[in-house]
Amino acid sequence: MSYDLLLPMAVLALWTLNMLIYTEIKRAFAIREGRVALEDFRYGDGPKVPTDIAVYNRNYMNLLESPLLFYIACLAAVQYGRADPWIWRLAWAFVALRVAHSIIHTMDKHFVTRIVLFSLSLTAVGFMWLKLAYGF
Repeated sequence: MSYDLLLPMAVLALWTLNMLIYTEIKRAFAIREGRVALEDFRYGDGPKVPTDIAVYNRNYMNLLESPLLFYIACLAAVQYGRADPWIWRLAWAFVALRVAHSIIHTMDKHFVTRIVLFSLSLTAVGFMWLKLAYGF
């Protein structure tokens, strides 16, 4: 069986692009509705940007931060021939947890659930790195 890590990487990359597009759509509608002005986005999301709009940009930024550790771990696993069943499972767990986190975050749902999902995703990528570093 092949433990190809390109697919989980592609899924997360496409999800990230999806969130970027959705962020821009939410911003455009907010501008069109007069809820915010274009210049309010000059430096990202300023104090005049409503939280129901700013949360999408924050989520997009989340998808650019810690997932960097995931992408590098996947590439290192492939480069050094360590893409085994555990790395593969951990990669998919990380992707599923990050997508679930995004959905909960942008829907402004249960805060504790969101933190648990985020923490579990960091745990998954942490185990990926431990497995890569120590090969257990």
